[in-house]
Amino acid sequence: VAVHNHARAVTPWPGATTRLAGEALVVKRTRVAAEARVADPGTVLEVSGPVLRVACGVGAVDLLELRPAGRPTMSGGDFARGRRLMPGARFDGGANGR
Repeated sequence: VAVHNHARAVTPWPGATTRLAGEALVVKRTRVAAEARVADPGTVLEVSGPVLRVACGVGAVDLLELRPAGRPTMSGGDFARGRRLMPGARFDGGANGR
């Protein structure tokens, strides 16, 4: 819930950011995932349709829209499929550690 609320609070400016393999990403739209799985924060749990589900310690957040640096906004699922992300991959974290 805290990650989702943070993303909403800083959108549209300055924007919620994270990193994957050193690449900066702007998180445009999220939702709290219904499941309450426990995993290390930043771990990819699932890619399903337009959704990229990422663990937040206890609970998870669905990344619905992302914008990679220099690219247009895309769905989390499209981003994950384009990068061939599999469950277990890890995000590096944002500038503020979220």
